[in-house]
Amino acid sequence: GVFMLAFLLSLIKTPVYEARSKLLNRKDRVEIVIQNHRRPDFYTHDYSYLTIKKMMTTLPLLREVVEDLSLDISPHELCSRIRVEADEDSDVVEIVVNQPKADKASDIANQLARCFIKKDKGLRRKLAENSYQYLKTETDKVRNQLEKIEEELVEFSNRYGVIDLT
Repeated sequence: GVFMLAFLLSLIKTPVYEARSKLLNRKDRVEIVIQNHRRPDFYTHDYSYLTIKKMMTTLPLLREVVEDLSLDISPHELCSRIRVEADEDSDVVEIVVNQPKADKASDIANQLARCFIKKDKGLRRKLAENSYQYLKTETDKVRNQLEKIEEELVEFSNRYGVIDLT
């Protein structure tokens, strides 16, 4: 009786497929290690595993995945189907997606990786722009200070008849 009931339930229950996409979190970049036999390189910061996990499960990022793939589930539902895993001593972060359709599971895992990397590139670009602006401002300040000192030196030389022998 119990085996017959288990057999009948297995026929009725919708199968759930699991797809995995792996990211290599290195100091200078994140690479999609396994993505349906394609291997493009992407760049990112050296994030901790917990930071990546939190970033990958934010609603704006999941909403982007839902929209990009025209999924008929909410970002909250998508979040419940995703696990982000890694060993603390490893640089490999794995996105695990459980989904009733095998091809959709793979698409979701890969798209989440792409969206994460795109977001990271935007953050890096903004950080670089801010750094550039800071350095430019500081360089301008130093240049102005140097010009003022040079003017004072010329004025001093003229006032006291100092001759430059160099």
